[in-house]
Amino acid sequence: MGCTSDKGIGRGTYQPFSKFTCGGSGGNYGGFGGIGLSPTSEFDMECIYFLKLAEHMPYGLPEDPFFEGSGGGSFDQKSGGVGGGVIIMISEVFRTDGNISADGLSNSDMSSPNPAGAGAGGSIQLYYTVMSGKGNITADGGYSHTFGGEGGGGRIKMYFKRWGDNFFYGVHVKYWFGNYSINCGIRK
Repeated sequence: MGCTSDKGIGRGTYQPFSKFTCGGSGGNYGGFGGIGLSPTSEFDMECIYFLKLAEHMPYGLPEDPFFEGSGGGSFDQKSGGVGGGVIIMISEVFRTDGNISADGLSNSDMSSPNPAGAGAGGSIQLYYTVMSGKGNITADGGYSHTFGGEGGGGRIKMYFKRWGDNFFYGVHVKYWFGNYSINCGIRK
């Protein structure tokens, strides 16, 4: 599990204003989380302006993903989504026919008209010599409801080791027919 609501280096933000209120923004990690919007579109530009000023940047190195996803911004008494965790798997022969997921989660209150932001995707590192199967590998951001921001995407790195070598190379996949994704969440 990654960072909880309002926690993490790229945590989502929330700011109530006297005239209007913006939903919580999504957490960041490998990419930017979405901006929380106003329940009345009349103030959307103000929300975008403020939350861009308060926004946290994506963090960590793409070539060495080892951070958890940051949590989404809370809204009033409602918690933002939890960020995705960190998965590190080491195997000579690696077969996946299921799913390996470090996805961020949606906010905790799906009934709110102005929900909190979603969590960012986390990190996945795979070390292998032979990889096969049809499974999916994802570090996607959580989706948001109505006015909360979507979670930013996470990071995935796959390291290939040739037989007899003592070090790992970048991605080399010959027998794996699955999919991978590090997409930001969507607004539903």
